[in-house]
Amino acid sequence: MSNFPHVETFENISELESYLQIMKNMVCEVEGLSELDHGLQTAYELELMSPEDKELQIAGLLHDIAHQQCHIRDHEQYGARMLEKVMPIRIRELIAQHANAKRYLVSVNKTYYDKLTPTSRSSFEDQGGLMSDSEIKAFEQHELRDDLIKVRVADDLAKTPGRKVHDIEYWLNDLRAVAI
Repeated sequence: MSNFPHVETFENISELESYLQIMKNMVCEVEGLSELDHGLQTAYELELMSPEDKELQIAGLLHDIAHQQCHIRDHEQYGARMLEKVMPIRIRELIAQHANAKRYLVSVNKTYYDKLTPTSRSSFEDQGGLMSDSEIKAFEQHELRDDLIKVRVADDLAKTPGRKVHDIEYWLNDLRAVAI
């Protein structure tokens, strides 16, 4: 997929921390933004939305960890698997379902599509496109629905090159604290 190290699963938190440093050099969908920058901005947005919810914030930091590992349509599931030995189930589920949250938001609010970046719009169909009525109902009954929507909204707000937010060192203690 890329020139970056291939990861099936992180064996420990040190491996994850090292990979986050590598993400500084991974180009994001927005010119001038690295994958790490995008994760840092997403975590920051979630900190503003839910200041006490460290798991939610770390899910935002890690939500696109698999972007350089597999096809975009599979990155959320692959990312959750990469983290199965180091992150709790809630964080992995927030990561595994964040593309479905995009599908849900576009399905129930057609103007949400216009807020997506061109890359996010093009991946929308690869990730399943509009949800059926039964998919909408199932998503609305998901126990993490509200948090999934927060992750998705934060994801879409976190694409500003040069934006000043907390650096990776700020998040490392929280990353270690929520790790399994």
